[in-house]
Amino acid sequence: MVLPNSTVLIILLLQGIFSQCSSGRVVNYFPTDEREIDEREVIQLPCSLDLMDPISDLVLKIIKEIQSHMHDGIPSMGIPPLDPLNISKYDFDVREPSFKAYGQIRDALVKNLSTFNVTNISTKLLKKSVNVSIEIPNLLITGDYTLKGKAFSFFPVTGQGDFLLKPEDAKCTIYTQLGYKDGHFYLTSFDYKLTIGDIYAKFDGIYGSGLISDILNQILNNFGTALFNRLEPLVHEDIRKELMEDIDRILKDIKVSQLGDLLGMMPLLC
Repeated sequence: MVLPNSTVLIILLLQGIFSQCSSGRVVNYFPTDEREIDEREVIQLPCSLDLMDPISDLVLKIIKEIQSHMHDGIPSMGIPPLDPLNISKYDFDVREPSFKAYGQIRDALVKNLSTFNVTNISTKLLKKSVNVSIEIPNLLITGDYTLKGKAFSFFPVTGQGDFLLKPEDAKCTIYTQLGYKDGHFYLTSFDYKLTIGDIYAKFDGIYGSGLISDILNQILNNFGTALFNRLEPLVHEDIRKELMEDIDRILKDIKVSQLGDLLGMMPLLC
């Protein structure tokens, strides 16, 4: 699975910041004083982003800079356009007591990623870690799919065609921690938490076409959020690992010396 991600550039820039900053207080906007990186929640800031300390303020400026380049990418760093984000292929195999299915998603486009709003930034200078929470109000996912499976061990569920997913109130928190070796960066920890409020789904060709297809699509829409909450944990670890591998693969090709131009996009505040 090819999953280019704007997290890559955030990681690179943050490592450059951490390597240049020798002082400054550790920032943590979580409700408690000692919340560790392994906790997985989407947290809202209790105060305005305008009131952040210099390091977190710089992180926000970097994110905004990345956001402004998501449509065209940053060719000098080998960062491709990220909106829309292309997922060329993803194989899935879901095995639940009441539902078993396998298939493939192809040529998927994740659109409107650049419309995100930052809701929280938490940095820990000594740990070289940063947690960023965002909201994506207009997320849209399209592509092709094939599906074969059974519901309740006897009802066949098959399909092939175009699909459309439109999550509402999508929120994502990204957790990263960095290491450094031989002039290159690598991830020592990476994870994410994704939640949605509701979701509209349409799968053309599911169980053929006609009335049954319409009924199945209606069921998907009536129980979309519950299905997402049930199925996301089943594929979460695979996606997390592949994202981490993709990011590390890119990091291996980028040296610390290449960060100079990117960090020159804006003045350092520390």
